[in-house]
Amino acid sequence: MAKETEVLIVVGDVQDRDTLNRILETSYKISVSDNSRQVLELAYKDTLDVVILDLSFNDIQPIETLKAIKHHDPYIEIVIISGENNADTTLKDFLCGVTGYIPKPFRLSNIISVTMAAAEKRNLNLQLKDIFCELMQVNSEIADEAAADPAQEKQLLLKLARIISEHFMQEPHLQTKKYKDYLEFAKVLSLTLESKDPYTYGHSERVSFYSLLIAESLKLMAAEKEEIQLAAYLHDIGKLGINSSTILKKKRLNSRDWEIIKQHPEKGVDLIKPLNNIENIKAYILHHHERFAGNGYPYGLAGESIPLGGRIIAIADSYDAITSDRPYRNKTMTHVEAQQELKRCAGTQFDPLLVEVFLKTLKKNDGLNHSEIAGVTKKTN
Repeated sequence: MAKETEVLIVVGDVQDRDTLNRILETSYKISVSDNSRQVLELAYKDTLDVVILDLSFNDIQPIETLKAIKHHDPYIEIVIISGENNADTTLKDFLCGVTGYIPKPFRLSNIISVTMAAAEKRNLNLQLKDIFCELMQVNSEIADEAAADPAQEKQLLLKLARIISEHFMQEPHLQTKKYKDYLEFAKVLSLTLESKDPYTYGHSERVSFYSLLIAESLKLMAAEKEEIQLAAYLHDIGKLGINSSTILKKKRLNSRDWEIIKQHPEKGVDLIKPLNNIENIKAYILHHHERFAGNGYPYGLAGESIPLGGRIIAIADSYDAITSDRPYRNKTMTHVEAQQELKRCAGTQFDPLLVEVFLKTLKKNDGLNHSEIAGVTKKTN
């Protein structure tokens, strides 16, 4: 018997709370709360699927509460209620990937459709998560054998590629709805890939956020921004095809380890090769470790011969990496130090014009904290 979808309503206004409860109780198991502690207790029971939260409910510190929920379970779906005209801007500033929001005054059809979309998304994402966990287990079991046998490694990559292809709904173009399907798949894949490593958890989502900041500052076309955001989520997907013991190694990597790790851009492209009409995305994944001076990998491209998306992701990827804890690093850089490092490497490792754009964007968004982006905080367990 399928589990009944559990929806938590966190709304201060009693009339609004009763209205939502009355409309949704026939389809879902409903809980209500008006304090942060109770909200988190319910979330930590691991049965919650959807949270409907009134963004103007200041008594509960909604943004902090959402961050805590997402930290515990990034697959819980969030629906925001707001009567403010700038609701979309607020969501963009504080959260990335919220399923949707219900504006006031309430409309019956809107409440039902948004909640249903959130419940369906939660169910799909959990199914994808199970698939990826199984996929990672298969990878772990045969990785050593594959490393010793190139033919076996090829079979592993083909199997992973087949699974990914089957669950990406292929369409001729990345139209809005189609792009959202791709993006959702990519988010779940990246979170699952990183779930076993507290040092990289949430990395791809933060890289995607930083990459999108740069892309928006450049005023790129919507399709270009979508491709860059999606490629940023998938930039490390090739690590699925690499021995887990190398990926999760706690000591400083030796030269042999690095040669293995450096294969992940090409492996990533191999994994999504069966997908149609995403050539730009493949190029961005393949070239996100190229260096502006030409001494990067895998092909040693230089300057503007490196695809724009690859140059953007390179900056976002490095910025998040050097401001995050790593077991092989003695000291994590502060954001001020990291920005100085980007300046120092502009023109050699990074496109200097894009570095300038990124730094201006960070200054404009003063106080931005990478560990809080998209409601995903670094795991501590």
